[in-house]
Amino acid sequence: MAAIVARLYSDNPKDGTTSFDKVKFYEATSSTGTGKALITTVSIDTTNRNPIDPGFTSYLHTTGDNTKYAASAWYNSTTTVETRTSDWVLQGEDRWDTIFKNEMQDTAEAVWTATDRKSYKSRALEALYPDFFFESIDTSLTVANNSTTQTHQFSLPFGMFLVGEVGVGKPNDQTNQPFSILHPDNWTIEQDKLNIKSLSGLTDTYQIRLIGSKKYMEVGEIPLRLDPLALIHMRMSAYLRLSDDYPRFLKWSRMQKGTKVTFAELKAWIKDLDRLFEAEKGRLRDMFMPTRT
Repeated sequence: MAAIVARLYSDNPKDGTTSFDKVKFYEATSSTGTGKALITTVSIDTTNRNPIDPGFTSYLHTTGDNTKYAASAWYNSTTTVETRTSDWVLQGEDRWDTIFKNEMQDTAEAVWTATDRKSYKSRALEALYPDFFFESIDTSLTVANNSTTQTHQFSLPFGMFLVGEVGVGKPNDQTNQPFSILHPDNWTIEQDKLNIKSLSGLTDTYQIRLIGSKKYMEVGEIPLRLDPLALIHMRMSAYLRLSDDYPRFLKWSRMQKGTKVTFAELKAWIKDLDRLFEAEKGRLRDMFMPTRT
């Protein structure tokens, strides 16, 4: 066993928190759920929900175990109804690891190591940006407006861009923190900074509510519908690696089932995957992403 810090993710229900209000994260000793044990229960996070995607909920598992598997389930804390768990994924990995190993017929990691896959995943994540991103509501910043401190500049949450609205207070708590939207003339965004020009009327300790776009930083944040696109890019990266490493290609070639690709055909496969990735990216972007003006 090697203790790790693992970020666990769950897709959210499509109806928000109408049917389920919690996510239960579990761990087990096998990919079939042997010895299933509860890690924690957290409230469903709808701050990254938008009209075309239910968003995700995450949990930082600071005492993870890279020999154990993790899965999630939706839970209703009132009725105690719970769904079946999601697929079990080895802690420290994610669903793209599992899909890649299966698609490339390398479940034993004889050809591509975890380090290889990490590199391919990073390239795929970067290739999705700026065509794909998600709308997010961030409430991590707080007004500082008292007799000793008046803060006008704040660092934006990492990955957030194209902020469209800045508010102060809580929309669902008009008694304790009445909500108001700041006039656009009262704030600006400069690189990674939010500048509020005037603090007049802004109550100390009230939360600052930003609505903007965020870049996908982790696989667990990405909607399932983008998995096939990302895997096209990962396969392309893997074949590029094979084209520069003939011994590695021979090892992979011996593992292939059915019709086998030759070393000479690799370059053509890479070009075909590149064209397929760009075509599919354009199709999905036009189908799902909002038009920016």
